[in-house]
Amino acid sequence: MERRDFVRYCSALMAMGLSPITARANKGIRVIQGNPDVDHTSASNVRVRSKKRHIVVAVKKNVFLVSPDSEVHFEHDESFLLNATRLIVGGIHSVFDPEERQARVVSTPYVTCAIRGTGHYAEVQSELDRSYSCCCYGDIHLRSHHGHSEESQSTSYHDARVIGRDGQILQAPYDIPLNHYDDSLVYLEAQAGREPHWNHPNPPGFQAPFTL
Repeated sequence: MERRDFVRYCSALMAMGLSPITARANKGIRVIQGNPDVDHTSASNVRVRSKKRHIVVAVKKNVFLVSPDSEVHFEHDESFLLNATRLIVGGIHSVFDPEERQARVVSTPYVTCAIRGTGHYAEVQSELDRSYSCCCYGDIHLRSHHGHSEESQSTSYHDARVIGRDGQILQAPYDIPLNHYDDSLVYLEAQAGREPHWNHPNPPGFQAPFTL
């Protein structure tokens, strides 16, 4: 684009109340459900904030269910291939495109999860001063930010850990998955034309107390 054409483009966006950065964010992030605040804070980072309800967003064929009152940053390259999903507060249920081969991570204040599979849930448990991570199906590698503990996980159905300030990676102290559900996974995968890659022991499994 020539400079004069770019100036005209920017002027047109500003007349509509949009900046070039906002317009680029709208191209990269597809809002499937809800009304989140979406801000492209830099050329490679999109910040999404939910409000009082769940929202569903997609970055290419990676699809995310963001819990109410949550903030997440999506880091990407110039073609919007996803590199990192950084959960600042709240929770996020994610299904990742298995055909994308670049390195991808989900990061919380206490742990980074290298994604090698497709289904994952993370939650910042601020009141307990820890993070929760569940490999819903597939393969992930955990590395704590303090103490540098590491663990690889491979599962076909929900395997959860908690990671605190001391850096220890511990089995999650819950009998069922925390705040994430099997029908949500089916819904998220369907948005990308896929099905969950799990070995479901007892369909229909864990059902969400909300509708999407």
